[in-house]
Amino acid sequence: MEQSELQALEPGTTTLSDMKQSFGTPISQTYDTEGNLVVNWTYVYVGYMNIGSEQQSLSAIFDEDKVLEKFNVMQGNGPSVRLGP
Repeated sequence: MEQSELQALEPGTTTLSDMKQSFGTPISQTYDTEGNLVVNWTYVYVGYMNIGSEQQSLSAIFDEDKVLEKFNVMQGNGPSVRLGP
């Protein structure tokens, strides 16, 4: 996920279709207890020869018209050396 794509997200304006175009097919879709659509994207980048990694997760909540209400992005780096199979 590029920072420019994330900065372009506008609650009340961005649609689910817009986000699928930017981020691809989501990893999951479900409904919360209030009936809102919750959609998740996850990307994992692994470095050359499995050294270093980075994970990005994007979770978005949409209204009944599939317009973005709010979203959350989490990013993290994995260990710099991977041991074992």
